[in-house]
Amino acid sequence: MNIYTSAKGHLCAEQNGRNLHSQYNPVREAQRFVDSSIEKKPSIIVFLGAGLGYIQQEMALRFPETRIISIYYDDVIYNNRQFSNEMISSWSPSSGISIHQFFTQYILEQDLKNISIIEWNPSALMNNDLSLSANKFLKMTIQQLNGNIKTTAVFGKKWIRNMICNYLSIDDYCSIDHGEAPVVIASSGPTLTKSIPQIIEYRNKFVLWALPSSLATLNYHGVIPDLLISTDPGYYGRFHLYSLQKNIPVAQPLTGSRGIWGKKNPILVLNQSFPFEEDLLNIGKMKFLSVPSNGTVSGTALELALQQSKIIFFAGLDLCFNDILSHSRPHSFDNILQSDTHRLQPVQSVYYKRASLAMADFPKGIRISQSLD
Repeated sequence: MNIYTSAKGHLCAEQNGRNLHSQYNPVREAQRFVDSSIEKKPSIIVFLGAGLGYIQQEMALRFPETRIISIYYDDVIYNNRQFSNEMISSWSPSSGISIHQFFTQYILEQDLKNISIIEWNPSALMNNDLSLSANKFLKMTIQQLNGNIKTTAVFGKKWIRNMICNYLSIDDYCSIDHGEAPVVIASSGPTLTKSIPQIIEYRNKFVLWALPSSLATLNYHGVIPDLLISTDPGYYGRFHLYSLQKNIPVAQPLTGSRGIWGKKNPILVLNQSFPFEEDLLNIGKMKFLSVPSNGTVSGTALELALQQSKIIFFAGLDLCFNDILSHSRPHSFDNILQSDTHRLQPVQSVYYKRASLAMADFPKGIRISQSLD
């Protein structure tokens, strides 16, 4: 990347004969670009392929209260940027964190209501691979946040009831210290069963964390986890816990299922920073670990594991159906599904009807649903 001053006195950048900005009037070019790209005041602007600062300066001038996220595709451009202020958060390839981590850190659920996403095409043409990657991970981050919002919409009232009930009822708290041991997280995808022989063979080499839906399979094979992670506030989340053995520590937020304390399992309290949650924890002087909220318990388990270990494995996190099977066998829901069978609707028909709602990839023998995706 070549940085130079044009004949008109403007700072410019050029690569392989392509200019990043107008050599004649980059300020006017920035004004026209903002005119055509942003129609109303956004809550946040995600600017992909940020340039030397002309466009960011125009955005900040027009929307002084709007947060701006600038994604630079080139470190030379980032180091020569001409404008920055406290409302602009920037990422470049040398930032030290992945672009996905950056998006997760700086884009919040409340931003999605009025988010503006724009990309500077000259920068994308110069850095096509990084442009594709940035767009991919931005889409992934927005999907994750939408999943969190949908979960909140469904479980909001139940979370509040659970929070109060668990706060008043939990007495036995614990903490975890696994040292530097690797963490294996058991999920309940169909391939968990295939992983059981390796889990048993190397059981003394790692600590095993279980997600609730994997408990029935683990118990069947005589595998006892070191920790259970549970975040689901609903009935079916609690249904998995009938397979929970005594004395196994349980990591859960106050918003999680009620009643685990009745089994006398020690509780590792997770703080997901929901409204009132942190206040209750501080009032009660409870020990807790803070983890970001997530639309799925698998995500929460990963966030917690990243705080505890540098080596993390998932077993059974398939994110797809294996033909018509959505879970490992045996599974907590087997009895529920089989209770709906009769002569004209055998158990295979029940499993097929559930699986048929997902999109089939016949060459791979899998099915993908929107929630799994």
